[in-house]
Amino acid sequence: MNEEPQTYTLDEAVELMIDQGRPPDGFAVRMVFSQNELRDTTHPVSEALSSLHDKHSITVEREVLDNGKLKLLVLTATWFGKDTDKLVTTLKDYDLELQDLLRDQLPADEQPSFQMGFLHKDGENDPAYG
Repeated sequence: MNEEPQTYTLDEAVELMIDQGRPPDGFAVRMVFSQNELRDTTHPVSEALSSLHDKHSITVEREVLDNGKLKLLVLTATWFGKDTDKLVTTLKDYDLELQDLLRDQLPADEQPSFQMGFLHKDGENDPAYG
């Protein structure tokens, strides 16, 4: 028997982590684009994304992954802060503005794939944050 996974709102997910004694320290949103022109930081969509990230104090790491057939632009946008209410508000606002920007600027068949997650900064004990 396959059970449906539990579904949480953003507020509920953060509240659950707080209740478990492990509030998130931030969030990350990873976007993968397949269009070559978006690797150019002066492309209008790249510039609009940069402005959006600056507006929300979000740091972005840009990488190009080459699988031999296709070069993919991977943007990993991260935000850190101690205030979980601000984290929720920032993520909600950013997500809405990001979706609007991409919907307005890119055709449906050129939309990036997305992955979102919460970050826990464990200092020296976590090599991901070293």
